[in-house]
Amino acid sequence: MRRRRNLRPRRAMGEEPTGEPSKTVLFVANLGFNIDDDALAALFTEAGIKVNSARIVRRQYGRPRKSKGYGFVDVGDEAEQKKAIEALEGKDVGGRQIAVKIAVNAQAREAKEEAAAEEGTSDVAIVAE
Repeated sequence: MRRRRNLRPRRAMGEEPTGEPSKTVLFVANLGFNIDDDALAALFTEAGIKVNSARIVRRQYGRPRKSKGYGFVDVGDEAEQKKAIEALEGKDVGGRQIAVKIAVNAQAREAKEEAAAEEGTSDVAIVAE
């Protein structure tokens, strides 16, 4: 029998994410579904931004696992973050205007376990979209 995971509740549209803003990671949205990790990294390096890592978020199921249209880029420090946002926010990439924002670190695992314990559930799954 398949176990169901406890998914986090969805955020209301327009509501800001909760958590601490990242000092090194950017959230990049409205990407074309054909962009892969290397293309995302290349987009930033062509703009003169140093990239430590770039990752497109993919659907959990399906072969091949298709892009969800957003990803995360680690640029190393806050100065590079600001430089990247100024250079790439609203840039047209493949006919789409991308959004580049500071990523928000998810709540700590302990906080999620406490919330699950208060709700009376025993298993907690941390799911990254």
